[in-house]
Amino acid sequence: MQPTSYEIKKAAKNALSSRWPEAILVFVSFISVCLLNIYSQALLMSVFKVESVWSPLYPAELPKLNVIASIGITVFS
Repeated sequence: MQPTSYEIKKAAKNALSSRWPEAILVFVSFISVCLLNIYSQALLMSVFKVESVWSPLYPAELPKLNVIASIGITVFS
């Protein structure tokens, strides 16, 4: 005999009720790492005077002078 929808929802609620702090911590950690990556990439771009960084998601032509710096920033981030 299969459990009813109410029993499934109640079991799921009981199982997840004590895990909210962990879920929030994982979400905040992920967002923090993403923001740190964006900030460090912007900082390195301003230090090395690079206008654009090559990305595997958005490949673009790079200026010939900043290719090494751009690749280094991409690898770092």
